[in-house]
Amino acid sequence: MHTDYIRTAVLKGLPWRVVVLKHALRNALMTPFTVIMLQINWLLSGVIVVEFFFAYKGFGALLLEASLNQDIYLIEACTMVAVGVAVVTQTLADVGYTYLNPRLHFEAIF
Repeated sequence: MHTDYIRTAVLKGLPWRVVVLKHALRNALMTPFTVIMLQINWLLSGVIVVEFFFAYKGFGALLLEASLNQDIYLIEACTMVAVGVAVVTQTLADVGYTYLNPRLHFEAIF
């Protein structure tokens, strides 16, 4: 809140709410947003251990049973779901970065 761009926005006469929401909050959210998007994939991989210990039936238990029964096709399907979640979270992270940091923008390649 003591950086130059915040001070400049206040001196320009912007309301305090606009300064906090548009200038300070956008820059402050970059790091937590990155960590949250990276942790989603780790949560998906850690669900196997949690579901085993608490005897829940879900994605982790399905993957564990498939590996114990050597069901290669079900393991491949679970892997594809996990990769799909990773791709979606990374895409959401890229779109979120362009919203949080207006200096970033996508350009069409074709």
